[in-house]
Amino acid sequence: MVWRSGMGDWTTCASMRAQEQLAAQPKPPEPPRLPKKTTVKTLAVPAKGFLTCGMCGQDWPETLLTLRDDQKICGNCLNRKIKEDKDGRPKSTAGQGVGAWVCMIIAIVCAGCLYYKVSHYGIGPPMKAKEFTEKAKYGR
Repeated sequence: MVWRSGMGDWTTCASMRAQEQLAAQPKPPEPPRLPKKTTVKTLAVPAKGFLTCGMCGQDWPETLLTLRDDQKICGNCLNRKIKEDKDGRPKSTAGQGVGAWVCMIIAIVCAGCLYYKVSHYGIGPPMKAKEFTEKAKYGR
């Protein structure tokens, strides 16, 4: 163990040599800083012969777009619009409302279990140790 002036506590000679060797090594140069990115916002203009769908915003060839309700829309959006018009309301997606129904069913099952437990076992103080040692009134 070694100690010298300026040290807070005793240390081993090996750790002191390792610290001195680490301090003697030259530090690697810092990498150059990355240039700052400048973003220029430009409006996306469809390529020649392409137009943007009025509903989904994707670029489509002019020949594949249909004029419907004063909008040029693609075939996918047109099929969706026809189904909505036929049903009279927007078609719901697979995830709409499912979570609420699952929560409702779980709440009903839990309420039924709680009702059964209370009606058959009642709510009372916990059993005392004396009750376990007494002889049973019925059976052996």
